[in-house]
Amino acid sequence: MAIDDSGRPNADPEHGSPGSRVLPQGLPMNLDTFGAKAEEWMSGYTKQLQVLDALRAWNRWNTDCRQSLWRSILGRLGVCRRPACPPHPELFSLARSFFPLRSDLRVTVFDMGNDRTERTDVPFAKVRQYLSSKPDWVTIRWMHIPLGNGLLQSSVEDMFFWESIPRRTASNFGHAENKSDWPYLQFDIINLRGILEMQELLDAFCLLRNFPELAQALESANFYRQEDDTLRGTVNRRAWMYGFNKDFWTLTQSDLSWQLGEGIRADPRDAEGERDDFDWKIEEQVLSQHPGFRHAILARDSFRALYRDGFALTFSAMKGVNCTERSVLHRLDSPPQLQQKDPDASVLEFVRNSLYEGLGSQNWGQNPLEHFLIYLITEIAKTPHNENLGRNRSSIPEAYQLIIRNLKRRGRQVRRHQTHFRRYESVELVRQYVTCMDEISQLIDSANQTLDFLEMLRQDCIGLEYSQMGRNVNSSLSRVESAIDTIRYSNQMMQRNLDELSSSLNVLFQLRTIEQNELAILAESNNKAILVFTMVTIIFLPLSFFTSYFGMNLKGFASTTRTEGYFWSVGGTATVCIVVITIIFGFRRRFWWWLWGRHWQDRRGMS
Repeated sequence: MAIDDSGRPNADPEHGSPGSRVLPQGLPMNLDTFGAKAEEWMSGYTKQLQVLDALRAWNRWNTDCRQSLWRSILGRLGVCRRPACPPHPELFSLARSFFPLRSDLRVTVFDMGNDRTERTDVPFAKVRQYLSSKPDWVTIRWMHIPLGNGLLQSSVEDMFFWESIPRRTASNFGHAENKSDWPYLQFDIINLRGILEMQELLDAFCLLRNFPELAQALESANFYRQEDDTLRGTVNRRAWMYGFNKDFWTLTQSDLSWQLGEGIRADPRDAEGERDDFDWKIEEQVLSQHPGFRHAILARDSFRALYRDGFALTFSAMKGVNCTERSVLHRLDSPPQLQQKDPDASVLEFVRNSLYEGLGSQNWGQNPLEHFLIYLITEIAKTPHNENLGRNRSSIPEAYQLIIRNLKRRGRQVRRHQTHFRRYESVELVRQYVTCMDEISQLIDSANQTLDFLEMLRQDCIGLEYSQMGRNVNSSLSRVESAIDTIRYSNQMMQRNLDELSSSLNVLFQLRTIEQNELAILAESNNKAILVFTMVTIIFLPLSFFTSYFGMNLKGFASTTRTEGYFWSVGGTATVCIVVITIIFGFRRRFWWWLWGRHWQDRRGMS
C-alpha cells in the first residue's frame, strides 16, 4: 500500500473509478407517500455522493503522481492544484451511510395473527429480545435481517437456535429436526442493480478501508449499544473458534453483492468464511444494451431462511430491483432506502404488503408457519420477473432475445458493408457474443440450482400427510409447482437463446474464415507487387547514396568557409540526439520503471 506525504494510504489505482451521477428529480410511483422522509433520504444520498467524488479525485491524483514523474514534480512545485482529501468526519459519515454500523441495522419484524398484522422496524441490537418471546395473539413472527453470509449472520443463527430460548425441536417439515438437517436453508437471488450505484458502493468500500484511523473509529463504534454485549461475545467466540477476522470491514464485506460474472458458488449454503476473490471493477453487461435495462446489471445475493416454533428468521443483504416493470430505470437511480420500501421494486416489501392485505394467517390452517415459508420462498425464487403489474415490461429472457437479434443484425451489416477494413470490428462483435453467452450460462446455472432447491421442497410437500398440513397441502404444493413451472419456462427460453447464440457464432466464424481466405488471396497478389518494388528499391538505393555523396564538394562547401568535418559534426550530433530521444520516448515506461518503479514497489511492500 502506497503512503502519501500526509501519511494517508492510497488505494490501488484500479479500485477507484471516476465519474458521478445525477439522481433523478421527483420520486418513483408509490413513494410520494413517504413525503419529507423520502426527500431527506434523497438529499442525504446526494451529499454522500459528493463526498465520494472528492475522495475519488484525491485518489486519482495520488495514483497519477505515482505513475507520472512529470505530474509529481508539477504538483510539488504547486503548478497543478492538488485535490484535498475529505476530512475525517465526512469520511466517517460516508462509511456509515454506505455501510451502516451493525448496531444501526434495522431489522423488520412482521407479526401475523388470525385477524391482524403488525410491522415494526427495530435496531439490530434488540434481535435477541424479539427472538425470545412474542405476544399471545401472534401466530408467526417473521424477522428479516439485512445481512449476507458471514461471521455475524452465523452468530445470529446460533443465537436463534441455541441461545435465545431453551432448546426446542422444530417441526418435521422439510425433514428438519434442527437447523443442520433442513436441506434447503439457502438459495441465490438474481436482482437488478444500477451499474453506477454498484460501482460507487465498491469504490467506497475499497477507498475507505485503507484509512487506519477510520477503521479504528468504525470498529470501536460498530457495537456501541449496551444490548450488543451478548452478540459481541458470540461473534468473538466464533471468530476465535474458526480463525476469522471480526473487524468492521470484514463483517461488512459479506453484505456486498456478487457480480454475475463471478460464477456460481459450489455450495450456496456455506455461511462462513471471507470473500477474497472480489472483482472491484464493475463490467457493463450485454443486458444494458436493451433500452429497458440501460445502465443496469444483474447481481446475485443469497437468501437464507430458518424457522422454529412460531418464529421465521430470514437473512439477505440484497438491494436493487426485483420486478422488471416499466419504471425500473427510475427506481434503480433512487437511494437504496427508497428501493427497499417500494413494493413494486422489492419482493420482500411486496410479500409484506400482500400479507397485510390478507390479514395475517387466518386462512392458513393447522401449520401456518410452513405455509408462510412456502409462500415466501416461492415468491422470492421467481425473481426477477414482470408479473406484478401485468407484464408491462420485457422479461429478462425476452430482453436477451432482442439483444441477440441486434447482434445478428450487426453481423450482417459488417458482412454487407465491409468494403474497407475496420480494425477490431469483428473482434468486438465476437467479444459481445461471448459475453452474452457467459451471462446467459450464469443465469441458467443459477436457475438450475433454484429448481433443484424447489424440487426438494416439492417432494417434501408431497410427502406430508393431509392431516399434518390440513386443507392447505394442495395449495402449498400447487404454489411450489407453479414456481417450478415459471422458472423452468424462463430457463427454457434462456437455453434457446444460448443455442441461438452458439449457432450464430459458429456461422460468424465460418463466414470470417471464408473472408480471411479471400483476403489471403488478395494479399498474395499485393505481396508480389510489393516484391517487385522492393527489388527495384534495393538496386537503386546504393546508387542514390553514392551519387549524392560523391557529388558533394569535398574541399569545402560552396559559399562558406566551413569544412566537411563541420557538416559531419553537426549532422552526426543531430542524428544521434534524434535517435536517443526517439528511443527514450518509445521505451519511456521501461526507463521509468528502472528509475522509479522499483522504489515505489519497495515502499508499497514496506507498508
